[in-house]
Amino acid sequence: MLDFDVDPRLVSLAGLGLMLVSSVGPSFVDYTWTRDQFYSWQAFQMLGQPMVTMSLLELVTNAVKGPEEAPFVSALVNTPRAVSEAVAAWLLQLIARWRGNLHSDRLVDQIGQNRFELALNTASYGVPPTPTNPAGAASADQLHALSLAVQQQATVLSIADAYRILGAITALLMVVVLLLPVRTPPPRIKLTGG
Repeated sequence: MLDFDVDPRLVSLAGLGLMLVSSVGPSFVDYTWTRDQFYSWQAFQMLGQPMVTMSLLELVTNAVKGPEEAPFVSALVNTPRAVSEAVAAWLLQLIARWRGNLHSDRLVDQIGQNRFELALNTASYGVPPTPTNPAGAASADQLHALSLAVQQQATVLSIADAYRILGAITALLMVVVLLLPVRTPPPRIKLTGG
């Protein structure tokens, strides 16, 4: 009979490592990426999350001494999960707003510094080179295309920043897992073969 026991902290660390890979990979996103390019990174996330969840459940349930403690274990597992769902939604919206505004302001500032190149259509901002009117002003279509290009770039940059921040949080959690105390071994179940 094979009898081996894997420390759940190692399983959790491996799961967090997979989640770190799934955060670092898409942080290099640019405007040419499509949905299909995220599937491989999400596969790492799909493998890492259950590894972290199941190892945490084992760590929590190993501390249960009797049936009278069962309701407390349920609360110990479900309360942080429910709170973290709301905090995660808030954090992602906060990142999108702050970093999106920062990138949008910086892109518009860069365009303002190079306004003469833009007026002469010698800069490449992803805007089709339409001629300016005789007064030297850009046409409404050209300004709309420029606005869409700035908005697209600001969105892409804020998504990349969100992935980087999630990767940093994951790396911090990996350090926390390394500092966890030694776990209590689970009770042994004897399997007898006849």
